[in-house]
Amino acid sequence: MKKIIAMILKVLLAAVVLIFLGTESIGFFSFVFPPEKWYMAYTGFGLTSLSFLIYLYLFVYDSDSDLKRVVSLIMMGVGLIGELVTAGFGMQVEAWSQSGYAMTNSDIDFMVLAVQALMLFHGIALIAYWVGDSIANAFKKDDNKNGVPDFLERKDKGSKQNQPSQNFQQMYQQQTDLVKSLQSRLDKMQNEAPRDPNPPKAGNES
Repeated sequence: MKKIIAMILKVLLAAVVLIFLGTESIGFFSFVFPPEKWYMAYTGFGLTSLSFLIYLYLFVYDSDSDLKRVVSLIMMGVGLIGELVTAGFGMQVEAWSQSGYAMTNSDIDFMVLAVQALMLFHGIALIAYWVGDSIANAFKKDDNKNGVPDFLERKDKGSKQNQPSQNFQQMYQQQTDLVKSLQSRLDKMQNEAPRDPNPPKAGNES
C-alpha cells in the first residue's frame, strides 16, 4: 500500500511540475508566433518537456548502444534546461506585458538565440541517434589495416583496394619519367642543331 501511495505521489508531483512549466513554455511560444500559427506553440513544447520524456523512454527501452545511451542522457538534460529557459521567458514576457515594459532588440535576439540552440541540439541528436552507429562503424572498418577507412579508399576493376600512398607514388613516378624524357629530347635537339663554322668575331665592323 505504501508503494502504491508513493507511486501516486511521484506521478502527481511530476504532473504538477510538467503542467506548470509547460504552461509557461507554451505561453512564451504563443507570444512568439502569430495567432494563426497557434499550433507552432505546441511544436515548440516538443523541443523541451516532451523531448525530455521521449528521450527518457528511449534511454530505458530503446538505447541498445553506448552512443544512443549518451545521446539520450544529453538530450534529457537539453530538454529539461530548455523547458526551464522557455518557461522563464514566458514568465518574463507575462510580467513585462503587465508592467508595460517594452522589449528591446537585445531581449528578442537572446530569446531567438536560445530557441536556435535548442533546434541545433535536436538536429544533431536526431542524426547521432538514428545513424551515429552506422557512421562510426564506417570509420572503424579497415580490412587491409592500413589506417585508412575502407570507404575512403578507391577500388579498381578487380575489386582490390589501392592505398592512397601507392597511388601518389605512381603519379609521382610518372611525372618524373615525363620530365626526364622531355629533358633528354631537349638535349638531343641541342646537340643535333647545325653550328656556324665562322662565328662573328668581336670588334668587326659591319
